[in-house]
Amino acid sequence: MKCRFDKFLILLSILFYSADIVFNQVVITEVLFDPDCPLSNQEFVEILNLGPDPVDITGWRLADNHSTDDLISDFSWLGVGEYGVILEQDYSGCFDSVFPDEVNFIYVDDNSIGNGLGNTTDMVQIINAEGDTISIMSWTSGITHGHSLEKVVPEYDNLSGNWRVSIAPLGTPGSENSVASHLIDIGVDSLWIAPEHPDDGEPFEIMASITNFGLLPSQTQIRVNDETAAFLWVDSVQTIVSPVIITHRASGVHPFIVSTLTEEDYDPGNDSLSIQVIVSYEYGDMLINEIMYDALIGQPEWVEIVNVSQSAISSSGWRINDRDNFPAVGISAAASIPVFGFDVVSKDSLFPGSAIQSSFPVLNNTEDQVYLFDPSGKMIDHVFYQSWWGGGDGFSLERITHFLDSNNPENWGTCVSGSGSTSGYQNALFVGEIISEGVITVTPNPFSPDDDGFEDETIISFHVPFTQAYIHAVIYDVRGREIDTLFDQTSAAEGIFRWDGKMTDGYRCKTGQYILVMEATNSFTRSVWKGNSRIIIASHLK
Repeated sequence: MKCRFDKFLILLSILFYSADIVFNQVVITEVLFDPDCPLSNQEFVEILNLGPDPVDITGWRLADNHSTDDLISDFSWLGVGEYGVILEQDYSGCFDSVFPDEVNFIYVDDNSIGNGLGNTTDMVQIINAEGDTISIMSWTSGITHGHSLEKVVPEYDNLSGNWRVSIAPLGTPGSENSVASHLIDIGVDSLWIAPEHPDDGEPFEIMASITNFGLLPSQTQIRVNDETAAFLWVDSVQTIVSPVIITHRASGVHPFIVSTLTEEDYDPGNDSLSIQVIVSYEYGDMLINEIMYDALIGQPEWVEIVNVSQSAISSSGWRINDRDNFPAVGISAAASIPVFGFDVVSKDSLFPGSAIQSSFPVLNNTEDQVYLFDPSGKMIDHVFYQSWWGGGDGFSLERITHFLDSNNPENWGTCVSGSGSTSGYQNALFVGEIISEGVITVTPNPFSPDDDGFEDETIISFHVPFTQAYIHAVIYDVRGREIDTLFDQTSAAEGIFRWDGKMTDGYRCKTGQYILVMEATNSFTRSVWKGNSRIIIASHLK
């Protein structure tokens, strides 16, 4: 014990404040005033003999702010370097598990220390037989329930910085304090971002609150993701806010770990904190692509999103809202969505890999507004659909193109797939580009429908200059007589159909020339495009 006393005499010259060494032999070193025990009479006060000689404690007393107790023990002398633990008269075993093998028990003369130590403010003093105060300490705020208040350096005076909440639950009655020699301890106590959600490529700062919890000033190194960012000199019990500038990050969620590196640091457990920086996406990086707002009975509603940015995007934290529901909870079962890839969001999983949003809204069947928010809370897409746009009765409302506005009615239509939707796949109505003129292609041409297994039918592909249209396609002979209706339904801008060279009644057409006439009516503007192509039926083309 004498060696440690000499050590702190040497350190005294570099302390950040002037402190007197306590020359009283016996000092209060620990107090537990807010016990986590089955019974209330489980408080304790610990004292320590720092002097070179044993001390006679006969006739000593303990006082708090409101009461004084006589101290009673089975011994009279507290030996050199020995602890004494002061307990209530009816102590019932709460600290037995943490007592050392040999303990000097001292009891007050009734069933409470003082009048019961206050949990937020009180004082404890030890008074000798002559009425002199040997040691005194006080507190003015509560601490962690069940932990004690421990003195860091017993030889120092009762300065506020020389007391800490015990690291050990129940404290360390009768043995060295868990915060002993807590001289140098610099840690990170909080982090925040400025601006809170930077845009793609925008510089931002990680603000780190660095605190010296120890008794001595010291220099520390600030590190971000294991790279040196700054050096700081921090005085004792001082907090410094250190900004760390990050040049830029792409849109998405980026984890950072900020840590301090300090020589002879006492408690490495408080040296680092982690934070996630959410860099906002650009409007339109992700699009609402398909909406099932009127599902069949027993089937869930859902919204499909498509990634049209230039890199993969994790769907974690993205969320779908409608005009009546703006939940903070986003997608929990997340996936990495590749460029031009899809994710289907619903309240429950539709199929393996689909995204779950427990707060998924209830979509209206007549009209509703669907919003897509990124993890930062920024709106990335918005659709104000109405039932006349398409969808309903178990059929989804499909987006036709990526490049037309999300609120353009001509950019939406009823899914034309026989299954009623294309969840997780390219939309049946999808158009990669809109051409100014219609195109009809017939292959093979000529063809020979003679049932010999070779070119018995021709395939007709088309691309009309509308995002969605009603298409009527008819075959005529050279005299203008109608032979067969090949296509008569609403379609996306492009598609295919076949002709087997037969008439409506099933009879095979003669060899010769026939005319395909196609008429496409815009589903929204009712404008019309017409086109035609010559088709040749030949025989024995092999």
